[in-house]
Amino acid sequence: DAEVLKLLVDRESERRSIATINEEQEHNESKESIICVDTPIVDEAKKESYIWPDEAVLLFLEIYRNKEPTFALGLKRYNKIWLEIANEMKMANYNVTVVQCQNKMSGLKRTYKNISDSNKKSGNHSSSWAFYSAMDSIFGEKAWVAPISTASSDDLCFPSTSSTLSEISVDEQKPKKRRVESILESFITEMKKDKQKQRDEREQRRVEKKAEKEEGQKQIVQEQWKMHQDKVKLQQSLIEVLSKVVERKKEEVTEEVIMVYNKLQTSLSITMLCDSQSETLLIIIDTSD
Repeated sequence: DAEVLKLLVDRESERRSIATINEEQEHNESKESIICVDTPIVDEAKKESYIWPDEAVLLFLEIYRNKEPTFALGLKRYNKIWLEIANEMKMANYNVTVVQCQNKMSGLKRTYKNISDSNKKSGNHSSSWAFYSAMDSIFGEKAWVAPISTASSDDLCFPSTSSTLSEISVDEQKPKKRRVESILESFITEMKKDKQKQRDEREQRRVEKKAEKEEGQKQIVQEQWKMHQDKVKLQQSLIEVLSKVVERKKEEVTEEVIMVYNKLQTSLSITMLCDSQSETLLIIIDTSD
């Protein structure tokens, strides 16, 4: 009977999908429990309520998208990453807690998974849900959103559950491994770029510091040379002033000597000899009379 066969196929497909999803969820839960031992368990009765505007949800998804590689690497505890997400939301004036962020993401994932499963069953690839595109861009390639496998009535071969799950697990591990390797390569590349940037900045600071030091030394030399020139000019000016004083004194002394000579010449026999080379004035008085 075709209807019976179709019913059996649908049930088997649904069973496989549920088994795959459960296995993936158990794997994620065990991984989170290992990496983040102190992640708080949310008590459903104590969930904090918060009304999320659409703008807040879109911002929340964008922040989560940026933090997703950090979740995948496992280098940080999950609760610390969620705390960073909550802090970024608070910086945008959305006062949400870590628990509220975790609960919101869980609800978004459930809604997205239900819509995705419904679309894959009906063959429809669109949704009126406002956040479907954003969620699909983040989680569209995740294993827990894998397409629901269907079988036709022409091929009724039902392999054992264990072998099927094993094959699915192996197939899923390959893209996961490639994604992790890609994330690690991107992370290492970014680290290298950051280190190179730091080295370049240190070198630039060293060159600038050296240039400033050389400029400072040059200014010191210029100031010392200017001080020396000023000192030389001052000394030269002092010498000129002293020379003028000496010349003035010589002129005054010479005039006094001439006046005395003229007075005495009338009464005494005086001979005045002047040595121009030694600038010596010799006066001879004859007292023979």
